[in-house]
Amino acid sequence: MKKDIAIMILIAGTLPTLAVQTVTTLNLANETGFNEIEITLGADGFGSDSDTTTLSGTIDVRLNVNLATGQTSELTVITGDVTGSGAAFAGSGPSGSFILTSSTTLGAALGTPSPPGLVDPPTGEFDAAQHSFVVNSGTLDGTATAIVFGFPIIYPVSIDFADEPVSGEGEGTGTVSLVETGSTPPSKTYDVTVVLPISIIDVIDVGGVLSVDVTA
Repeated sequence: MKKDIAIMILIAGTLPTLAVQTVTTLNLANETGFNEIEITLGADGFGSDSDTTTLSGTIDVRLNVNLATGQTSELTVITGDVTGSGAAFAGSGPSGSFILTSSTTLGAALGTPSPPGLVDPPTGEFDAAQHSFVVNSGTLDGTATAIVFGFPIIYPVSIDFADEPVSGEGEGTGTVSLVETGSTPPSKTYDVTVVLPISIIDVIDVGGVLSVDVTA
């Protein structure tokens, strides 16, 4: 299951020419069904489990706005630092079980690896794969219990995303829309809404004990 990310910001400023390149800060919107990412952890023989982390934070982006049409041909993520709420996972299977609990928050970064990020101005649609998403801070700590010759052996398990980041990219089609809310020539004001669907499929090797599949 994948959740869309919705980001909304008010852009205000002086736009003196027909097409204006501007940098602004987007704030992740606190809306039901958005900015919630379901993360699944699983290991062969040890089962899998899912939990949802709620994202918050800001993203700095560059837009190229056509003042005549109120459309943009660019959405480039310059910097994006977001945090996710804590999560917990517990799985079991024929080979053993695991219990992992995250630190209070998980940290992630968004970017546009090969700028500029292109947008189709008339529709506001863009290829979400132009943008990346990396979980790069926070920890998961707990234990894994392996069944060896019928006997349980307990191993401490720790995943530090600073050392073992998991990454993905946008998936499918994203959208950016600008709605003009005011005009005092030569300035214009817009409400801007960006929807960026993302996907993570990665593998973490945990100290030789577990090979953990991570999907989000």
